[in-house]
Amino acid sequence: MTTAQKFPGLDSRAIIETRAAVHAYARVLGDWLKSCRRKRKHWWHARLRPSLTGLTTGVANARIDFELQLNLRENQLYGRTSDGAKLAEVLQGQPASKLARSIAD
Repeated sequence: MTTAQKFPGLDSRAIIETRAAVHAYARVLGDWLKSCRRKRKHWWHARLRPSLTGLTTGVANARIDFELQLNLRENQLYGRTSDGAKLAEVLQGQPASKLARSIAD
């Protein structure tokens, strides 16, 4: 009797690289969220939340309200502001600093 393998084998190096990239991108979003909120004793209020497709800042109340979302299903960063501006950036393994610059622009 043979057993069928239900899942393909995983490349452990690819998982490590992916985890590091997602962590770096999430830190960029968290830093934007943190920079727009009032300082408090603890920063638990400045966290990312899970969304249906990845991670989101939720609506951040700032000079211009905004929301940033890491869509891990589509490998995209989406952003939108209360004044109607939109951002869509493909995540292709670029450094987190480049992602931060594109958000700032």
